[in-house]
Parts: sequence; structure tokens; C-alpha cells
Amino acid sequence: DLGESGDDDSDDDDSEDGYHSADDEEYDSGDDHDEHGDRSSDDASDSDSGDDYDDGDEFVYEDGISKAEYLRRDTGLKKILDAIDDRTARNDSYKVIRDQALMKNNLDPDAWYGYTYWELHAYFSCYRWFASKAPVYDSEKWADVRQHWNDFRDEDVRKYPIPEVEPERAYQFTEGEFDPPTTPFFAGGAKGRGLKASRDISEGELVFKATNNTVVFTHGHTWRKFLFSLYERNGEPYDSGTACDVLVWSWVQPIEENGPLVIVADLDNGSLLNEGREDEPGWDVPNVRCGKEGDTMCMMSYYATKHIKAGEELLCNYHGFALLHAWPDMGL
Repeated sequence: DLGESGDDDSDDDDSEDGYHSADDEEYDSGDDHDEHGDRSSDDASDSDSGDDYDDGDEFVYEDGISKAEYLRRDTGLKKILDAIDDRTARNDSYKVIRDQALMKNNLDPDAWYGYTYWELHAYFSCYRWFASKAPVYDSEKWADVRQHWNDFRDEDVRKYPIPEVEPERAYQFTEGEFDPPTTPFFAGGAKGRGLKASRDISEGELVFKATNNTVVFTHGHTWRKFLFSLYERNGEPYDSGTACDVLVWSWVQPIEENGPLVIVADLDNGSLLNEGREDEPGWDVPNVRCGKEGDTMCMMSYYATKHIKAGEELLCNYHGFALLHAWPDMGL
């Protein structure tokens, strides 16, 4: 998940610009959801106290609600946690979800236009989404997301025409297509969804590249608005899942020598490429890299670094192309 290494210490606010306006009520979410997400009614069963999620003395959160009471109220979260077999992973998931719920509760919905990367992550309750077994998108789902992006871009330009001297705020990287030798699957554990080789792939072979499904945002606020448009497009219940997926599947990089930073997202299965790292404990070794050996920068084409057998997971070191702490540079 590329975006997970974003920086949360930026307080950049680009709302002063005429285009980046809080008056754009189309994106003023005013989320009325309870801080606990899908909250159950008061008659929810309390037969399970939730103590099995505690490895020791329970930390007392600022809201004063105990873990047992929190899970009694939020049966949706309890169901997500019950599906996690590993006790440590279950406890860790509870803690980050609870922390993020408190962070979300402290956000001002009317100030959405200045949310940083991690504030967006909290507002959409992304840790909660990723603790569940998020589904692999089928072709219909991807087509729906891409159509929404097209509709969003057209509406954005209609409402805020682009001056001739300024670049497009959002565009497709290319009109080209490519059929990659990859298959999406559920990798399990912390990885979640992933990609594996659909056939044997030779060393040096092109595995995938940017296509007409690759979208580029030259301004962080346009990307922010796109996420909110995904989140709110069907009304309540809001679509946290798709918003969170696109958020963490996006990354920052320049796409030309000495060019400006942009935000890039693949609106296809290329987004499922998981990370690998060389010589680091707990990490699998990458077998794909952006660019050929000797290239000075990533030009959006990815090659096999070794012979890859059919069914083997595809992994890439994100540091080879994504600037993981550059979100503040995009106003996020």
C-alpha cells in the first residue's frame, strides 16, 4: 500500500486559492457517522465482553469507554476483529482503529479542504477498512471507478475552467493499453491483496506499465476532492472502502526529468503490487522494479529482475519510484 508511508505532520492549507474553496459544497461531507463507525443499537448482545482482545492492563482512552463497552456498541468492529485469528494482529488492529476513530472525531468536517494525507486516512476510517478482508476488484468494479474518475474530471473542468497557462489538474498518463501477465489474488496477512504471475516471466521482461488506466493529479487538492467524490457518490452509507483503496494506491513522484511532483494512481490491478525489500528482516525480496537496470528514474514501466514462475507473487521496492514522504509537498 503505497500511501501508507505518508507524512502526517503537514498543516498545509490550500483553501485560499479561488479554485480550492470551502464553498464547493459538493465535497462538504459533513459526516454524521458516529466515531465508532457502524454502530449497533443499544440492544446489541453483550455476551462477549471483548476481554480476549486485551494482552494486559487496558489503556484508558480519552473518551473513557472501556474496550468491552466499545465492542458491545460497535458489533461491526467486533465482527471484523473476530475474523482475525492471530491474537497479536487482532489486538493491534483494535488499537489502531480505536486511535483513528478518536482522531476522526476531532476533525472538523467543514475544514475537509485542508485535510492532510493522514487526516483523510482517518476521516475515511481506513484502518477499519483494511482490517477487514477487503475484496479484490472485478472488471465491473474497476470500470465503475474509472467511469467515476472520467465524470469527476469533466465536472471539475466544467466548474473550474483551466487557464491556458496552467497544466491540467487531472489527466490520463497515456491512451495506450497493455495486457500484463498478472493475476490478482488475496495474499493474506499484512499484505492483503496482491498480484502474482499468470505465467512464467523471463528476467528483464516487461511485467506492466502505465496505461490509459493510469491517472495523474498535478494538484493535491484535486486528488483530495476526487477521494471525497468517491466517498460520497452513492450517499449513505458512504463508500469508505473505495476511497481508502484509491488513497493508499496513490503515490507521489516526478514523471519527467527535473519535472514537478505529481500524484499517480493506477485504476486497475496494477495497484495491487505489494512491496518487497532486499536484505531486510521480515520482508520478501522484490522481483520487479520500475525501469531497466541503469535507468536514472522511473518512467512508469516495470520489469522482472529475475525469472519468475507462474503463481509467484510479484513484489517491488516502492522506494525505487515513490516518494513516500512527499505528501506535504502536494499540500497533503
